[in-house]
Amino acid sequence: MPIEVKMLVWVLVLLFVLILIQVMTTVLGYGLPAAAGNREGLPSTKPGFGGRVDRAIANLKEGLIFFIPIVILAAIFKVSNEMTATGAMVFAGARYGHAVVYLAGIPWIRTLLFLAGVVGLVMMLMGLGLPGALFA
Repeated sequence: MPIEVKMLVWVLVLLFVLILIQVMTTVLGYGLPAAAGNREGLPSTKPGFGGRVDRAIANLKEGLIFFIPIVILAAIFKVSNEMTATGAMVFAGARYGHAVVYLAGIPWIRTLLFLAGVVGLVMMLMGLGLPGALFA
């Protein structure tokens, strides 16, 4: 399995763990009946840690919107090189760090880790020959 696909699997594991944490914070914050119900009475934004979990998940999903297609393109075109592999590892590592720092409530480091994830995506695109191939 190419390293890019392995990194995708690990980022999806992170998403799964964050969702489990989100479920636990909802149950602990509002009780099992409210969490298991239709949630119409629950606030759309949670305070404190629960809100940070929700925002970390939303942010990770936004990053996956870009990461998943790049990994798929690499797999379709059978491109796995130093640039795509390193970019995937940078993205995955940055997203793990971003999640931990986000949950801890540390703002500036969170932003730097987000930017590191973007750098990982750009590295992967460069490894695929993009954007140069688009203008050839």
